[in-house]
Parts: sequence; C-alpha cells; structure tokens
Amino acid sequence: MKSFDLGMHREARIWQDALPEACFSSPTTLKTSVSVRPSTNGALLRCQSFCIEYKANLGGRIGYGLLGSTFTTMASDILTVTVPVKSDVWASFSTPIYRIDNVFVGLPAYFANAVLTGSMDYFADHEPITGGNLSFVAAAFSDVGSSPDIFRRLGLASCHYFMLQVNQSRIQDDVDFDELFSLITGDV
Repeated sequence: MKSFDLGMHREARIWQDALPEACFSSPTTLKTSVSVRPSTNGALLRCQSFCIEYKANLGGRIGYGLLGSTFTTMASDILTVTVPVKSDVWASFSTPIYRIDNVFVGLPAYFANAVLTGSMDYFADHEPITGGNLSFVAAAFSDVGSSPDIFRRLGLASCHYFMLQVNQSRIQDDVDFDELFSLITGDV
C-alpha cells in the first residue's frame, strides 16, 4: 500500500497486487460487456488486483470512497465488467485517512450504478486492449462523505489502471499515478 498527498487537502492510498479488508460478495450484480479489438486478445497482465481509496475536502464536506477490483485476462473478444450491489447490513471499516464519519464495507445500488457508469465512460473513449473479466470486489463508503460522482471517478480510474497494465508499451516498474489521480480529482 502506498499513500499519496495530492495537495489541496486531498489524499489517496493505492494497493497493487493486494486488496484491503473491504472485500465483499453479493448475489446481486450489475454487469456489462464491451467488445475488444481481436488483434490484442490475450495480452499479459502484470497486476491482477488494484484498489484506490480517496479523500478530498469539498468545501462544506469531506468526500470519500474506496474501490478495489480484480482483472483476469482471457483470450476473448469480450471484456466483462461486474459490479456487486450490497444494500443490506454493512460492516464497519477503519481507515486512517477518513475519521470524520462512519465508513462501511459494501456498495449500495446508487454507488454501484456510478461505478458501472464510470467504467462505461472509460470504455466509450478507450477501446479495451484485451478480453477478460474486470470485477469490482472491494468498496467502502461513508454515509455523509461519499457520492455517486466519487464512485464514478473511481470506476473510471480503475479501468484506466488495468488498461495501462496490459498495454505492453506502458508497463513500468513504478507506475506514475499522476494521470490516474487526474481522472479522480478532475485536474487536467
């Protein structure tokens, strides 16, 4: 896990090849598929799990969200995106970057829809590089600080991260997270 000070009272934590204790499963899921360029099927993947936690001072409130995912490449012309919906009892989640409000593990429907929207927004502008399964498996939110917009941006950034990882020309030992963070913060 790496911690980042993004300036302007914003912080992020990143997990690569690991997920925090915010994983959950649900029989209810949102799912969509995207066509893939056939010439790039079966691209290698360096990192199979990724999680980002984000906190920002938004003036009168503090925005917060955590979203983790796994990506498995497959020799397929389809990329499937799966987002679980957990709207029942949530477990508490303790995080050092957000202590203002209660944080819970799970993804209510309005945040799950936002994650799926962010994923589709990303793939509307960037053709998927390889087929496979992108599954969102970890999430934490707060009653007051979380919003659909934060989760839309986290979904978009997660897709971007995995597509960078499978694009052979972009793989690096140390990922430069500036581009990723700009998708979340809106800084260009």
